[in-house]
Amino acid sequence: MAAVIKLTGLAVLIHAAFAFVQYRSSSPSSTPILSPSPEILLEVVAGFLISLFGTIYGVPPLGIVRGNSHKKQNPNFVGPPPSYRTRDFDVFNIRHAPR
Repeated sequence: MAAVIKLTGLAVLIHAAFAFVQYRSSSPSSTPILSPSPEILLEVVAGFLISLFGTIYGVPPLGIVRGNSHKKQNPNFVGPPPSYRTRDFDVFNIRHAPR
């Protein structure tokens, strides 16, 4: 169902793009039209909102997150050293001091 809603929004956006191209080509003046008509803007906003609704509608529900506090923790477990004690984040001063 969500895919159908997203495809409908995409179809509305494509129709708005074709309508804008046709609107630009039908202008009698020699100056190019840079902004679309309000009807085209409304169609773009509607297509975006339809696509957004289809995307939000298709998201599965959130799962339950449970901690592992019910498990017995191993007291002998030694984790990795903190990042400031490793060689990964060494800072080198390559600028020479002024004389």
